[in-house]
Amino acid sequence: MPLVASVPSILSDLGVAIVVAALLAFLARLLKQPLLLAYVAAGVVLGPSMGFSVITSAESVEAISSLGLILLLYLIGLEIDVRAIRRSGRAVLLAGLLQLPINAILCLAVPAILDATGLLGPLGRYGTLYLAFGLSISSTLVVVKVLYDKFELDTLPGRITLGVLVFQDLWSILFLAAQPSLSDPEVLPLLRSFGLGITLVVGAFSLARYVLPWVFKTAARVPELMVLGAIAWCFLVAGLASKAGLSAEMGALTAGLAMSCLPYKADVVAKVATVRDFFLTLFFVALGLKVAAPTSGLGLAAFAIAAFVLLTRFLVMVPLLRALRAGDRAALVVSMNLWPVSEFTLVLTAIGLKLGHVESVVLDLILFTMIVSAVLGTYLMTASHAVYLRLRRLFERRGWAGAECPADVAGPCSAQHSIVLLGFHRIASAFLHDLAERHPELLDRVLVVDFNPLVLDELRRRKVACAYGDLGNPDTLHHMGLEHANVAVITVPDTLLKGTTNRRILGHVRHIAPQARVIATAETAAGEAALLADGAAAVLVAPRAAGVSVLADVLALHDGRPAPSAESAVSVRDEVLR
Repeated sequence: MPLVASVPSILSDLGVAIVVAALLAFLARLLKQPLLLAYVAAGVVLGPSMGFSVITSAESVEAISSLGLILLLYLIGLEIDVRAIRRSGRAVLLAGLLQLPINAILCLAVPAILDATGLLGPLGRYGTLYLAFGLSISSTLVVVKVLYDKFELDTLPGRITLGVLVFQDLWSILFLAAQPSLSDPEVLPLLRSFGLGITLVVGAFSLARYVLPWVFKTAARVPELMVLGAIAWCFLVAGLASKAGLSAEMGALTAGLAMSCLPYKADVVAKVATVRDFFLTLFFVALGLKVAAPTSGLGLAAFAIAAFVLLTRFLVMVPLLRALRAGDRAALVVSMNLWPVSEFTLVLTAIGLKLGHVESVVLDLILFTMIVSAVLGTYLMTASHAVYLRLRRLFERRGWAGAECPADVAGPCSAQHSIVLLGFHRIASAFLHDLAERHPELLDRVLVVDFNPLVLDELRRRKVACAYGDLGNPDTLHHMGLEHANVAVITVPDTLLKGTTNRRILGHVRHIAPQARVIATAETAAGEAALLADGAAAVLVAPRAAGVSVLADVLALHDGRPAPSAESAVSVRDEVLR
C-alpha cells in the first residue's frame, strides 16, 4: 500500500520540477544566461531551504535524476576524440596536460585560507582535495556554448580551449577511478581499483572493436533499436563498474570512450542527447533542492573564490602559452574562456558527499562559486576581444608584452607584395588554392595578414609570405606598410571578425593606401551597398556566390549533364584549411 501511495507523489514532484525548470529556462534564455543555472534555481525555488517547500524530499527526484548523470558521462565519453588529441598541436597537448595539475596546486590555497579563517567550518576529510581539483576544471557546457555563439570554435584560442577541456575530462576520469577508494586510501585497495579500472577499460574497448560494430550494424536498420542498444551498452558497462567496486559514473564514461571511434557515434549522440537532457534537468533540480540558504560568509567566499579562480587561470595559462609561442592573444583569451567552474565539479562533489568524503558545505560552496563564475564568465567571454586589447595595452606600457608569434618569413608588405589577404579563413583558403593551381606565378606577390599562428605556420611551410596581425587593432595595418599593395582582399565576414568590421578595415586601407583597390565581404545586399558606397572596388557576397553555383548544378542536372561542382571536386584540394 505505501508503494502505491508513493507513486503519485513521485509523479507529482517530477511534474512540478519539470514545469518550473522549463519556465525558468525560458527566462534564462531571454537573459542570455546558461540554462543549467535555471535548473538549479528551479530546485532552490521548490526546495525547503529558500523556496516554497513544494518538494520537501529530494530523494523522489534524485533517484530518477541519477540516470541523467550516467547519460551525461556517457555522452562526454562519446564526444572525446582520442585520435584528434593525438593529432593536436604542441600547444594544445602541453597546455592540456599541464593546466589542471598546476591549477590544482594553486587552488590548494583556497581550503587552506578557509580553514585558517574558520569562515565556513569543517570541510570534511577530503574537502581540500575536492576543492583544489574541482576549481581547476572548467564548464564545457558554458564555454562551448559561448564560443559557438561567437563563431570562435575554429580560432586558435577556441581550439586550445577545447583541447584543454578534453584533457580536463581525461583527468576527471582518473579522479573518478580513484574516488571510491579514497575512503580506504591504502596502497593495495588503490592498486586493486586501478587494476579493475584498467580491466574494465580494456574489456570495453575490446568489445567495442570486435563485437559492437556488428551489433550496431544490425541495429542501424531499426532506429528504435539503435537508441535502445546504445543506452543498454551504457548501463551494461556502468553496472559492471558498480559491481566491481568502481563508480557507475566511471563505467558510463568508459562506455562512451569505447564507442567514440565507431561510425555510429554521431547518430547515437543525436538520439541519446534528448533522453539525457530530460534526466539531466532533474539532476540539477535535485542539486538545487539540497542548497542551503546562503550565509553572508558563504556568499562572500563564493565571490572571492570565483575571483581567485580567474586569477589562477591567468597565472597558469599566460606563461604556459607564451612559452609554447601561442602568442599573447591566445594566452589571454584562453584564460578568460576557462573561468566558469565546471558543472562536472558538482557531479564529483555530489558523489563525494554520498561517499562521506566531504561535508555539505563544500557542495554549497562549489555550487555558488560555479554560479558566480558562469554568470560573470559568460559576459567576460563575450567581451574577451575588447578585454584583450585593454590588457595588451597595459602589458605594453609595463613592458610585459610578448611576441605574438615566431618571426615572419616575409615581414611586412613590400613592393613585391601587390596582393594582400587581410584575414585568412575558408574563402581565403579556397582562393589561395585556386591561385596556386591556375596562376602559380602570382603566389610570390601574395602576403597574408592573420593572427592565427597555426595558419601562419602552415603558410610558411608552403612558402607563402605572411605576417602576424590583429585586424581589430588599427595600428596593425599601419605597421604592415600597405602603401605597396595594388589589391587588398577581406574575405572574412563581419560575424567572424572580432573587434572590427569590413567597413572599418576598408576605411583604414583607403587611408593608408589610396591607390589600393579593396575587395570586401558582405552577408546581405544592404551590407554590399554600404561597402560599395564607402569605396570598395568589389564586394563578395558569399550566399549569392553559393546560389550561382547551386543554380548551375540544378540546370545541368535538369538537362541530364553532370553537375559542374561535382566535376570540379573530383581532384583532392590541398587547402591550408581543410
